[in-house]
Amino acid sequence: MEKTCNKCGETKPLSEFYKHKNAKDGHQSTCKVCQCISKGNWYRANTGRAAASSKAWTKANPERMADLQRTWKEANLDREAARKKAWRKAHPDRAAATNRHWRQANRDYLRAATRAWSEANPDRIASTRLQREYGISLVEYDKMLRAQTNRCAICGKTPAEEGRRLAVDHDHETDKLRGVLCGNCNRGLGLFMHDPELLQRAIAYLEKWAELEAEAKKSADVG
Repeated sequence: MEKTCNKCGETKPLSEFYKHKNAKDGHQSTCKVCQCISKGNWYRANTGRAAASSKAWTKANPERMADLQRTWKEANLDREAARKKAWRKAHPDRAAATNRHWRQANRDYLRAATRAWSEANPDRIASTRLQREYGISLVEYDKMLRAQTNRCAICGKTPAEEGRRLAVDHDHETDKLRGVLCGNCNRGLGLFMHDPELLQRAIAYLEKWAELEAEAKKSADVG
């Protein structure tokens, strides 16, 4: 079915007319385009009244307004994202202040969200840290670990026994990677300042006291 608009005089399908329950054919006599033009002209000629009326309606209908805004944003995600991006670019100081205020007011939510994301994305966390600290990817790390039969290069502890990924060990003077170690072995090297001579002295010290303990035990057994 078609209908002739009483404003522009054009004959259009009924879908181009808003519905009206009191009209004979169930649709208004003015087409949607003409109504939009008419409303636009009225708003431009009565900006003060329009703004006041809109403000009063919004204040009186906060829930409906929130629903309308949410529906519009969901239907116009790209436009909304572009609008926000443009606003942040035009108002960097206000955007930073708003972001800072929101973070301060939602610390618990942020902590929970960050923890949940980290637990759900351990490989991405590990990959970012490895790239930042050692300049390698997770694939390269896994290759190093496989070369050590998936064990600490010193004590042989596995990641399962460690309860987490093994640590990357590197030369602090040249920054060259040496291997993958468990936490204790990695910390041990650090405590001995990665000095082979100190480690050899520690070995000699332990061997000496092991010999003394053995001799003392032997004397006690003889007595």
